[in-house]
Amino acid sequence: MVEPVSLQTSLAQTVAAEKVTQVQSHLGEANQQLFAAELAKQDDHRAHEVQKAEQSEQDSRIDEREKDKKDDKDEESSSEEEQTDDTFDEEMFASEKSEHLIDITV
Repeated sequence: MVEPVSLQTSLAQTVAAEKVTQVQSHLGEANQQLFAAELAKQDDHRAHEVQKAEQSEQDSRIDEREKDKKDDKDEESSSEEEQTDDTFDEEMFASEKSEHLIDITV
């Protein structure tokens, strides 16, 4: 036969052991949830970095295109100015010559 004192002690220890088992189980679940949250945070951070890098790369490409367009316009403008300067010089030379000409009609 089992002594009543040892039965009470056994029951008390059983309840305590059950609580320890529950806490260990919940602790494992909590650790898994914490780990999953950390992984999700890292994933979001990396996705943001990739998106930022892609945007930066796209911006630099746009800047390069705009710079190239500006350079092309500057080259066209300078070549037009050179042509205009040449035309202006020729017109000035022709007008200087025509100033010295005298129309004589007989």
